[in-house]
Amino acid sequence: MRALLVTLIVAGGVARAQAPSPTAPAAPAAAPSPDNAPAEDVDIAKAHFNTGQINYEHGRFEDAAREFEEAYRLSGRAPLLYNVGKSYDGCNDFAHALDAYQRFVAAAPPLNPDVDFSVKRIEMLKKLVGTIELKGAVAGSTVTVDGKPAGPTPLQAPLVVNPGPHKVELAHENFSTFRTTVAVPVGGTASVAVKQTEAIKVVTVAAREKETPVYKKWWLWTAVGGALVAAGVITAVVVTSGSADHGPPTVQLPQVK
Repeated sequence: MRALLVTLIVAGGVARAQAPSPTAPAAPAAAPSPDNAPAEDVDIAKAHFNTGQINYEHGRFEDAAREFEEAYRLSGRAPLLYNVGKSYDGCNDFAHALDAYQRFVAAAPPLNPDVDFSVKRIEMLKKLVGTIELKGAVAGSTVTVDGKPAGPTPLQAPLVVNPGPHKVELAHENFSTFRTTVAVPVGGTASVAVKQTEAIKVVTVAAREKETPVYKKWWLWTAVGGALVAAGVITAVVVTSGSADHGPPTVQLPQVK
């Protein structure tokens, strides 16, 4: 196993990584400027750097890459990205190695001795990875590849991945979730025709209280009853007036059922 030669300059907080050329994603949060990184974060970054170096020397390349990435996030030291690229190169994760080298070249000073190697390695890695292109995706959909977030649509560029099968998923709150598995060729592009069906919208309508028929309302019967009583009184008066010589008056009121 080829060791990763590194030098940590405590005063400047710079990590250097040099090694012979090896045979062999979504970008993380932006690191702070080296000049603006808090002293406490730099101290923690050094601890991650040391752990990453140990992991690299023992062949735990993925663990080393994560430690160097965290050291970069805390300190903003661009040379740490070179270590990240070398670590991913060590475990043949070409897609992540390519991303790390590209970020290193973009952030490192032009005179950094590792820039030249990184530029050449980038060109080699581009031939060893593949890409996934999404067509017809609804804007604002959340994309995940192999369970890891890859950003919202529309994507700025095709997704760079290692060759082989990959599970792709697009989720949107107003559309059905699209899932598929795509085989990505070496140095080629796998095109995915995304089909998302608009979700059924559930509308809640408040139920109206059933209106009581007019004949069942209490005030109707009160009014009708009063009217019938009044009519009876009038009838009684009429009968009484016209029947003075025929005995006691008779009053007959209509029956209300």
